[in-house]
Amino acid sequence: MAMTTVIAALTTGRRLMTLVGLVLILGGLFLLYRDRLKAIIPVLAMALVIGWSGGVMYALGMDYTPMTATLGALILGIGSEYAVMLMERYFEERENGLIPIDAIRESTGKIGVAILASGCTTLAGFSALLASPFSLNRNFGVITVIDVLLALIASFFVFPVLMVWLDRMRERRRARRGEVEVNTSTTPSLTLTGRGRGLKEPLVDQEA
Repeated sequence: MAMTTVIAALTTGRRLMTLVGLVLILGGLFLLYRDRLKAIIPVLAMALVIGWSGGVMYALGMDYTPMTATLGALILGIGSEYAVMLMERYFEERENGLIPIDAIRESTGKIGVAILASGCTTLAGFSALLASPFSLNRNFGVITVIDVLLALIASFFVFPVLMVWLDRMRERRRARRGEVEVNTSTTPSLTLTGRGRGLKEPLVDQEA
């Protein structure tokens, strides 16, 4: 009876553990970057994985155990690392002048292999639990492997979409506040030199 109570307490506390993990990661990223966008996006992408994981467990008929109850916080930590690596590369490409869609393509092309290799090593490590003679360990291994796969899927397919979409939204807000200049004119322009400096003027019809 006492053991059943302990197990029930551990499994029902999974939401609190996940929430604490989410707050700690979110707070740590915000303190590091001082940027709400950079703090939110990695966590947001991996928060989806937690929901997917619950759906997979339900489909497989697997119940939460004291070990699998910790997976929410665990996958937030593992998956956020993948997202942060991609995000860092993305903003480097943005600083080099690339537009959002080109920046994310360049980022996944350059650092995607490293993230995939990191994910594969994590998968290999947790796959060893599948050989355990104890069902508790095996189930933990199965769900962990599935969650890492879901984290990789989120990193390569969900995170890029969120990154580009939210970055564009921030650009538009800044443009409306006048923090960045957005050239919406389609009129060709010609740079004229006068008094040692370039003056940018629109092309006009000479006959006019």
